[in-house]
Amino acid sequence: HLGRRRDQLQVDLGLRDAALNDTALTLDRGRVLLQNQVLVLDLALRGAGANNSLEMAGRVPLDPRSPDLELRVASRDDGLRFLTHLAEPAVRWTSGKADLQLLVRGSLQDPIANGFVRLRGGELQCFGQRVEAVEALALFDFQQVVVQELAARVGPGGSISGKGTLGLLRPVAGLPGLNLTVKTLPFTLPRIKAMANGQLHLDGSLNALRVGGDLAISKGSINVAPSEIAPANGSRKPV
Repeated sequence: HLGRRRDQLQVDLGLRDAALNDTALTLDRGRVLLQNQVLVLDLALRGAGANNSLEMAGRVPLDPRSPDLELRVASRDDGLRFLTHLAEPAVRWTSGKADLQLLVRGSLQDPIANGFVRLRGGELQCFGQRVEAVEALALFDFQQVVVQELAARVGPGGSISGKGTLGLLRPVAGLPGLNLTVKTLPFTLPRIKAMANGQLHLDGSLNALRVGGDLAISKGSINVAPSEIAPANGSRKPV
């Protein structure tokens, strides 16, 4: 209903031949209402092969300064799996369950969030390493994220664990940061393979992490490709 004192536009969206990498996407619900410069959403997006969807419902003002933002985001079990395609080929999720319950309020410019995300029995390939038994629980507490649990087995005998608190979208003064413990963690980079042991400390926020710590690298090998030098006389000698 356009041209009235309060403009209103309502549409039902759909997807056709949509995919994220090789995973087809289906929009189970796609209701969008534009009313008084506010988008009212009721969306459910599901990846092929998943029994559950990623759901978003609530109000999103067009003005990023408006304090009327109220958006609920939820998923369970396999509903989030299709999002891991965004990290491929570095990360590939093969199995496990993920539960997400999130309420975002405030404004687009300065949002606050409450809820949680939990990973259970996760298994994935990460930078060429097999990561198993991933268990994690993170709580969203207004402008900070509290990692209560993070543990995983990496490779044949490695592990990573940690806990701590980070800022959500911007650093928050006084937060302890996130401490990670790395034990016999195998890693592979171009031309190098090695084991890492030690502590990592992350602080800042999710979109602006600062990383420090103390890592010991051992049992490594470096593959150096043959190269040549060119003396001034023009002849070439292998090095």
